[in-house]
Amino acid sequence: MRTGWLTFHDRKWLTSKRPLTPAAVEVKPPKEVPSDSLQNPFDPDAGYSGHKGQGYQAQVMETYCDCDSDNESLRAKTLNLITHVEVESACIGDVHALIPALDSTKERELAPAELLADSLYGSDGNCEKAQE
Repeated sequence: MRTGWLTFHDRKWLTSKRPLTPAAVEVKPPKEVPSDSLQNPFDPDAGYSGHKGQGYQAQVMETYCDCDSDNESLRAKTLNLITHVEVESACIGDVHALIPALDSTKERELAPAELLADSLYGSDGNCEKAQE
């Protein structure tokens, strides 16, 4: 039995006479693997985050009722809607999600008058752009 690999040359498949040699595989320590590295060969867009894990994350923007009122009727009349959804690789930081979400809602005339977000969205650049 002869081992080899196929190469394409002159529109014909030829068998090489060189034997196949297995390549050495080294497993890197987790700290040395970049978060945007290939996580799954069947899902190349999936990423990895140390606290979110492997896969995807969803960025969601929604309206909310700022009703401290005990008036149940007032709260029932307030419409709460999801105004933006973006699914992205888990390795992408939240800081990069705010401005595209605001742009998306502005294009559809759904931009918020006031914005509440957790601290990971609040970079100086995001705060400046959000005020525009």
